[in-house]
This record gives sequence, C-alpha cells and structure tokens, in this order.
Amino acid sequence: MKLYKVTTMISSVNRAVKVIQSLGEGLNGVVDIADKLSLSKATVHRILQTLEASGMVIQEPISRKYYLGPTFLNIFYSSRVAHQSIVALAFDDMWFLRELTGESVALQIQSGLQRSVIEELESRQSHRYSLGRDYIAPLYTGSGGIIILTQMTSSELNSLIGGMEILNTGPGAVKDKFQLLEEVEKAKQQGYAISSESVHIGTAGISVPISNYSHPVALSVFGPKDRLDMMISHIPSIIERGKKISCRVKQVLNKTSDDIKEVSL
Repeated sequence: MKLYKVTTMISSVNRAVKVIQSLGEGLNGVVDIADKLSLSKATVHRILQTLEASGMVIQEPISRKYYLGPTFLNIFYSSRVAHQSIVALAFDDMWFLRELTGESVALQIQSGLQRSVIEELESRQSHRYSLGRDYIAPLYTGSGGIIILTQMTSSELNSLIGGMEILNTGPGAVKDKFQLLEEVEKAKQQGYAISSESVHIGTAGISVPISNYSHPVALSVFGPKDRLDMMISHIPSIIERGKKISCRVKQVLNKTSDDIKEVSL
C-alpha cells in the first residue's frame, strides 16, 4: 500500500511538472495542455487548480487561460535559488580548489549584460579577497566575464557586445570592444582567462568555463594580486575541476531532463 501511494505521488508530481513546462512553452488553455500531454481535461484542470492555490499559476478571469504565477516567478528570478542544482554539483570541487589554492572560489553566471555570483567559498587566509554572494559586475570585466562570453555563439557575442558601453572600471580592464573580443578569443583558445585589477585595485583572478548548463557559467579562483603567480601554478587543477563539474552537470541534469520526458503520463 505504501509503495502504491509513493508511486501515485511521483506520478502526480511528474504530471504537475509537465503542466508547468507546457505553460512555459506558451500553452495556456486546459484543452491545449490536455491534448499535448494526452491527459483528460479534468486531470489538467485539477492540477492547475492545485497549482493556482499555491500561487504557482494564475488564471486570467476573462479568457480563463492560465499563466505562470508569482510564486514560480519569484523562485525563477532569484539567481541563487534558480541555480541551486549547479551549485550542488559544483560544491565539492569548489571546496577542493579553495583548500588547494588557499584563495576564494566562486561560481558566476550570466545575467543580461552582467555577471553575478551564485555561490562563493571565501578564502581562509587573513589577507584575502571576497566578492560575496549576489555580487554583480559588467560582463566585460574580470576573468569570469570573459569566460562567460567565450560560451556564446558568434551571433550572440556580437549582439551582446554591440549593446555594451565599455567603461573604465580598473587599470587592468579592457579599454574597448575590439580588445574585449581579443580577450574572449584568447580565452577560448587556451581554455581559461586571467584578469588583474579589472575592477578592484590589488586583486586578480583565474576562471574556467562550466559547460552543459542552461546558462554560461564561470568557475573562478581569485585573491590578492601579489599571489597571482601562485594561482597561475594551479591552472591545470582549476581546468580539471571545471571539466569534472561540466561532466557531472551533463550526467545529472541532462539525465534528469530525459527521465522526465520518459515518465509515463
């Protein structure tokens, strides 16, 4: 009996997930969603009513169509909450790099024309540099920004850079869009980026890409500029950990996505 209840609950959750995905794809009517998922209209309506009660969806009173609600959007637009999965998958390797290098380690993700920190493990050293969770800076600054830009297609990169205004943020920052493109190409070729005093005086960092995720992500090690040579000596290990996280993301997140698609409705 307990196994039956668990199986039923999993099936209900999977159906609710598929309904939310359908709403995200622009299907807002009960009939359209039911047809796509091969469910009865009564089942879809019951799921939508349950989701509406929690604020996950809302119903427009005139058309009677459903849309993603405030609870879902608040979760989605909170970077740290929305990207908890990749933080969990990267945490052990971030910890390893923090202990190996002695410096702060962070995950940075694209947010429009900016990069934001979604997780950071601060250095234990008394003389250290920390960005802080939710730190935001322009994409054209720092090794993290350069690495995020390397993960875009040529058309995406040109479109994004075309809308940028390059400001003088620090003595080591790029001066114009041409230099930015050169730095991005260099980082693509070597698999990592190094920055020094791009935003803050006396600081430096090294970043590598995390691939296979829904957004461009950079794994960054950073600290005082006077320890940059020591950080550079750890580049092979930083690259290795970036690849391990990328592989884990592909194995876990992509597998989860495929499993959802295969669940019998």
